[in-house]
Amino acid sequence: MVKVQLMRLDSLAEREEIAASLGLHTGRGHCVTSWREISAPLFAAGLRIDASGEPLDPTNVPYHLIKNGCDVDLDEHSALPRQ
Repeated sequence: MVKVQLMRLDSLAEREEIAASLGLHTGRGHCVTSWREISAPLFAAGLRIDASGEPLDPTNVPYHLIKNGCDVDLDEHSALPRQ
């Protein structure tokens, strides 16, 4: 149970980092259409990125773009708790 909660906290921090990168694009007047648009800054920030450029949560499931590419959330297949 402690391990899952630590992974949840890691995920919250990662989503904050991802949201900040997404916010830079939103500030330029558009949201991202794919993870590749922000994969370089996410990798530079130390996030795990798969071969297709998608950032991975602590359970190695890719995060999910929401709100037409303007925000991020856990994928429905992630084992992490939503709250």
